[in-house]
Amino acid sequence: MLIFHGSFVNGEAMVNTFVKLAKKRGFIIVAPDSSSELGWLVGDTPDEVTIDYEHAVKCLNEILGIKGVSVSEKMLSIGISAGGSTAAFFGTHDTSFSHMAISHGGIIASGLGEHILKTWLSTGISDTLRTTKELQGYIPILSELGFSSVTYNEYDYGHDVKGPEKIELVDWWLE
Repeated sequence: MLIFHGSFVNGEAMVNTFVKLAKKRGFIIVAPDSSSELGWLVGDTPDEVTIDYEHAVKCLNEILGIKGVSVSEKMLSIGISAGGSTAAFFGTHDTSFSHMAISHGGIIASGLGEHILKTWLSTGISDTLRTTKELQGYIPILSELGFSSVTYNEYDYGHDVKGPEKIELVDWWLE
């Protein structure tokens, strides 16, 4: 799991969000910090490489270079809130990823790459930052780009990622 945090949060918080599930289900969390507390620098076009993209690649390669760490056929690029667009950019540019998830976040469609992968979209019904209408609006955009496997879920809370959402997301990824 390569996870991108939201604004005013850091990678450590993302590890803490998923660490219990990682121990239980046996996956590694790679959670880099963005170059700005406001969020990630994301490409507006498919060929735009940002310092945050380069940093995330280095973090992922460092973990994958550890003796005994192997790459699963199921790798997830996930973004929470402001990290959503980065997860989408990353996942669609790196064929190592089989899944991408945007949870309470957005997508910059003009920056997406050509790699089509299974996609998860989720938000809270009380989320005023990333509304159900916004997240639902990404479904036809992704469909037009060739994404045929898009899962959408709504949860009975606001702009948080909580127990049921985390469990269902990880189950979807590792099924």
